[in-house]
Amino acid sequence: MELQPVGCLPAFTIPDSYEKCNDTVNVLTTIHNLLLTLAVEELNLESGESAFVRLHMYDAFMSAIKKHEDETGTSDILRPCCPGITSNYSCGEVENGVKKYSVCTDPTSAFFWDWVHPTQAGWQAVYSVLRSSTANPFQREFWGSF
Repeated sequence: MELQPVGCLPAFTIPDSYEKCNDTVNVLTTIHNLLLTLAVEELNLESGESAFVRLHMYDAFMSAIKKHEDETGTSDILRPCCPGITSNYSCGEVENGVKKYSVCTDPTSAFFWDWVHPTQAGWQAVYSVLRSSTANPFQREFWGSF
């Protein structure tokens, strides 16, 4: 399974007020995924069959994010539902009995829960993209070589 676009995680979109993905981090993610592709292809050559496949999480996440932006007209998808009150705190942290985080008003519509984790809705959006691409096993948009 490939890495998702790590540069789109809220932890990396903070400098741009959660409005855009961090291209530098996404380039590094793409390099990682390319190396993974080469390793899987080598394993398949060594085994003499296509026993290993890749799940294109990067493309699925980007499609889900783009679809949400197109449908809502907002780039707010990269904002976490449960951020710390500052970057020094995370969701769920309490200090001296005081919550050091906040929770959005509608968690069911948020894509990201905290700095790095998608919400149920986020995973559902990614799954919907993957499901539509795997409904036809010959459609390889989000699957690697078979």
